[in-house]
Amino acid sequence: MIPFDKYYLKYLGVDPERLKAGHRVFPCKRRAGTFAFFYAQHLISTVIDGNVIFSVSPEFAPAFDIQRTPLSDNVINEDLLKMIDDTFFDFLPVLLYSTRLMMRMTLDKEELVKQEKKIRVDVLSESDRARFISRWIIRGKRSIEYLWNARVKTVRAGRYFTAFEKDEIASSAYISDIDYLGANITVGTGLKFRKKGYGKAVVSHATEWCFSHGYRPIYLVDINNKPSIKLAESLGFSEKSLEVIVSSYNEIH
Repeated sequence: MIPFDKYYLKYLGVDPERLKAGHRVFPCKRRAGTFAFFYAQHLISTVIDGNVIFSVSPEFAPAFDIQRTPLSDNVINEDLLKMIDDTFFDFLPVLLYSTRLMMRMTLDKEELVKQEKKIRVDVLSESDRARFISRWIIRGKRSIEYLWNARVKTVRAGRYFTAFEKDEIASSAYISDIDYLGANITVGTGLKFRKKGYGKAVVSHATEWCFSHGYRPIYLVDINNKPSIKLAESLGFSEKSLEVIVSSYNEIH
């Protein structure tokens, strides 16, 4: 597995030499791209070598000139989040973007904590389409096609893992993005299926996929999502960084 620090600097677009020279704002084209099918993460702010840095989409980078954005301390906290949120108020419709405190987690050994409960997990295939789209019964045909087609490449790549209860998808985990040998795992579990081990089972399979393909598993989670953090920790994941992330839906259709 790639060392976390090596992956992280590349993912953030941080040049180590510029960092040593005192730069704190790093324009990064990846921040302008699509993440998890539908989103753009316009900014990621975190602490590296004791200093707050901003990995930001090039179009917004000038707004984070460190001379015009003084920091009272070099920590990731709600004060920093509010400052960043107010900065984006001038550039994005306020109701269309979110600013959140997130935790980036991973494992440093290619070894998962064993599960006590054995749950069947399937690799989703195109033949499962009918069962998969049944969750969207209140959406129109065009919307359903759009939502399915956004995922079909990931399905074809064998990176979508599901646990069914009867004919319903209880939980899914998938590798949404692969960047610099880091693979982002996203998980979702239906409300009535929670606390039954389904989420842990599908995340376990997604993580094993990362190991077998030479990728570092990355688990990005809102710091207020305690059940999801607990799930990851139960499999051996631990926190590597705390981040402020500004995101919005990317261009629709």
